[in-house]
Order: sequence, then structure tokens, then C-alpha cells
Amino acid sequence: MTDAATAVCVFAVRRGRGPALPAGLTGHSDGGEVRLMAAGDLWAVVQEVPTAGYDDTALRARCADPAELERLARTHHAVVSAAAAEWRAVPLPLATLYHDEHGARTGLLAHADRFDTVLRRVAEHAEWAVKVHREAPAASPAPPPSGRPRGGGATTWTGYGPGSARRSRGTRRRCGSRTRSTTRRARWPPRGCGGPRTARR
Repeated sequence: MTDAATAVCVFAVRRGRGPALPAGLTGHSDGGEVRLMAAGDLWAVVQEVPTAGYDDTALRARCADPAELERLARTHHAVVSAAAAEWRAVPLPLATLYHDEHGARTGLLAHADRFDTVLRRVAEHAEWAVKVHREAPAASPAPPPSGRPRGGGATTWTGYGPGSARRSRGTRRRCGSRTRSTTRRARWPPRGCGGPRTARR
């Protein structure tokens, strides 16, 4: 590739050169070698890519294709993960492009303070991806019909509840009438007997 036909894609930024990138690390399939580029005290993980496939029009069309967008995103993530595996790094957004290395260095140095703040914040930290799944609660059993006890047993009247007082009073009256009839003084002679009879001769 010639300089006129390429742009510089920046994946991540380090503080200090740090260890070398993993051998055989590949970026976008239509680009050059993934390498480190110095920008003052910062070191950027970069790759030269053809401008024809990464200008505004081309990127807009590629990002509108779900399969192509997934490929670009996976490649970007793989390079960032490899760069941060042995040395702390700040990832840049997908498809961060500059016309040339001079433009890339100028753009990165303009935000050197921000990079330094973030790099200090992530020092001695690790990134974790956490997924949380919520199980649906078990369905509650339907309440039993009114008047039927839980468990399906027979209904037993306990004497409590609306109307129990009326039933109790009625029961007492009936019981009382039976009591009076059984304790009433016996009539003698019984009604209809006509008293003692004289035996006929």
C-alpha cells in the first residue's frame, strides 16, 4: 500500500510502549500489519487500511449491512483485547480513522490529559462482562372456592360467623321447649280419659 491510498485506523492507546503485541495479531482483513505507533508518551495500536473501503460513504454502507458490521466490530474487539491483555490500554471507538500518521499523532496528543486520566483509573483493574438472567417466578396455586377449606376436606360448621348467633338462639329455644314439655307436671287423668270408670256390673 502507498501512503496516498491508506488511512490510519487506531484501535487503542497505551501509556508507554509496554510489551510487544502478540505475534500473528491480525486486524481488518484488507489492511496492513497491526503495530504500535508512538505519540509522545502515548503508544497507539494502529493499522493502515485502504481509504477506498473506509471513507465516509464506504463505512456508512458497510455499517448498514448487519453481517459486515458484525465482522468489523469483532475484529476491533479482538485487537483491543490483545493489546490490553499484557498492558493497560484505553480502547477507541470502532473505525477511529486519520488520514495519515501525522494526523493520528496530532489528534491523540490533543487529548493526552484525558487518556492519562483514564489510564490511571484502569490501572490494576480488570474488565468483566457480566450477564444477569432472571427466572420467572413459579405460578401461585389458585385460591380455593369460597366456603371450601384448603385441602379439599368436608366443611365443618364451627358455630362462628354471620348467622351463628341466630342459629344458636333458635337451637336454645327448641331445646328449651323440649325441656319444658318433658318437665311439665303430668296431667291426671290424661286428657280424654274421662276420669276413673266404675266397673259395670
